[in-house]
Amino acid sequence: MLSAVWLHDMGKVLDKETKRFKKAKKDEKEIIKKEIRDLHHIRSYNFIKRNSNLLKLNDQEADAIGNICRAHRKNFITTSLDERYKINKKKVRLQFLGASLRLADKCDINSDRIVSKHFKKTRFTWQFPSTKKHKNFVNFGYSNKKIKLEAKVTSLKDLKILIDTKDKIQKELDETKSILSQNKLPLNTVELKLL
Repeated sequence: MLSAVWLHDMGKVLDKETKRFKKAKKDEKEIIKKEIRDLHHIRSYNFIKRNSNLLKLNDQEADAIGNICRAHRKNFITTSLDERYKINKKKVRLQFLGASLRLADKCDINSDRIVSKHFKKTRFTWQFPSTKKHKNFVNFGYSNKKIKLEAKVTSLKDLKILIDTKDKIQKELDETKSILSQNKLPLNTVELKLL
């Protein structure tokens, strides 16, 4: 899981597209960004599989980690990930790990995400939209089957961004909660408290 957390957005890195991106006009750059953003979960999977030796992973580990990364973006977890997967005779719950990463990634919304020194050093050659929401969220937690968010609001525009973000997290939760529940992580709703 930790490897998947570190590697799940590798597909956003411009590799073969770097030259194409640098030469592109402004409107073409936006198209390239959207293509990469929309397919980055598959690109992450392919990166891990292609670079398993560099990452010091055997084929089974690369496949498992790649599939967890691939699951963080689209809803194919229950149809594509095998819950009977084993590495060295030990069961690996791919559906649960994929669902957990997917929800955790959507919940990674606090201001630490954009101001940390790690963000500045390890992020990508260009920025994705919607960093505004990260500046508003001040606390995140869960209890009593709820994901609890706290955010400060300074304008109606902020409020719209925060409500939209809460709704997106709820959508991810709705799509993953049966898997989470089966694995003793019962979460039902997302609560937003405005400060």
